[in-house]
Amino acid sequence: MTKITRVWLGVVVALAVSVSGGLFAQAGDPQRAVDDAYQKFRNLKEGKNADYIPALAKVDPNLYGIALVTVDGKVITAGDVKTEVSIQSISKVFTMAQVVQEQGLEAIEKRIGVDATGARFNSIIAVEGVRTVVGTGAPEMNPLVNPGAISATSMVRGSSADEVWNKIIGIHNDFAGRSLSVLQDVYKSEADTNQRNQAIGALMLAYGYIKDNWQQAVDLYTRQCSIGVNAQDLATMAATLAFGGTNPVTKKQVMDPSKVPGVLAVMATAGLYDDSGKWLYHTGLPAKSGVGGGIIAVSRSLQEIIVAILFVAMFGFGPFAGAVTLAFATIGFLSKLLAEDIEDIDPAQAEAIRATGASWLQWLSYGIQPQVMARLIGLSLYRLDINFRESAVLGIVGAGGIGDTLNTAFARYEYDIAAAVLLIIIGIVTVAEYSSGLIRARVQ
Repeated sequence: MTKITRVWLGVVVALAVSVSGGLFAQAGDPQRAVDDAYQKFRNLKEGKNADYIPALAKVDPNLYGIALVTVDGKVITAGDVKTEVSIQSISKVFTMAQVVQEQGLEAIEKRIGVDATGARFNSIIAVEGVRTVVGTGAPEMNPLVNPGAISATSMVRGSSADEVWNKIIGIHNDFAGRSLSVLQDVYKSEADTNQRNQAIGALMLAYGYIKDNWQQAVDLYTRQCSIGVNAQDLATMAATLAFGGTNPVTKKQVMDPSKVPGVLAVMATAGLYDDSGKWLYHTGLPAKSGVGGGIIAVSRSLQEIIVAILFVAMFGFGPFAGAVTLAFATIGFLSKLLAEDIEDIDPAQAEAIRATGASWLQWLSYGIQPQVMARLIGLSLYRLDINFRESAVLGIVGAGGIGDTLNTAFARYEYDIAAAVLLIIIGIVTVAEYSSGLIRARVQ
């Protein structure tokens, strides 16, 4: 999709609420905001279905839905959010995520590049114009245009096509929070008409971006583009990026938080191809479009590491800045989510306690506390897990914590100390995860 107005079968926005609730506090009622957006654009009839893939030309162009997923897994929707369409180029984001998760951010940057081409998504001229001898300099391409995406698919590790595919569909499933499947009619239609992508695959092999078996790379790329998703799936996938790689619905850590910003950076500069600048100018949001009709966008909140830098500037280096950061994040996190839980309290139960002549303390203890306690325990344990992970990295910016000790040890080549610290981190996180899992199971 080279124009954002071409056909909006599903408009999908994922919003990560800040720990202090700032974004939602400014936005007011999120359901109303989604409903207003839905009404504003429901009569938009610009553009037309893509027809270079015959199966896409048959999709109902009137399909339209908006889904928004928040940091606590709350799903807000309007319109048709259940009808599946093919994910198409949005899949490039998550296959890139798989490569980055396996091999690190530098793997993509060195093999493919992370620069916008300024050309169409399937441009062959762009490949000729920016090609370098791979390994001698960063090629000026990215994994969100077809040549880079096919190359990225070829980078997913596996001893067979089935093993590679299982990884690709697996990470899509994890981001979506459910098992997805290929729309076979779309796959067949696209495989029968993907001669240009086959040419691109052969060209990328010739120039060293693909190391071997370009035919397999093109076939798996075609298959990943044919995965069926609905608007709610896409919103959940985008929200997982917004939430630092953790699926806010399933709570599964899908991607290392430190690797997410690299994915978002490429989405910002190349997610809508030669119109990426226009999109970013008007929205300020990393996004990715797909010719199947979907658009995902990610709005992230202020992250703890940024807050830590601010507190370091206020209080100086040391663990105090880190402790204040985690306290600030924890209070905001729990206050925001418990405030939503309080809205769901059954007033009849509370009033029944009050009617017995109970004091305000008894009313609170027997009418309110039982309705929120289970969620409070669960959220507290979940936040504890987050704080253990955060404390290991806040020290890198001078906010104390284990990360500071680890960073110093590496700087001084004291690898025995570094190894001991890493073992301590692994031990603490393992014990915390096991303990919290037991308690959560008991609460449930």
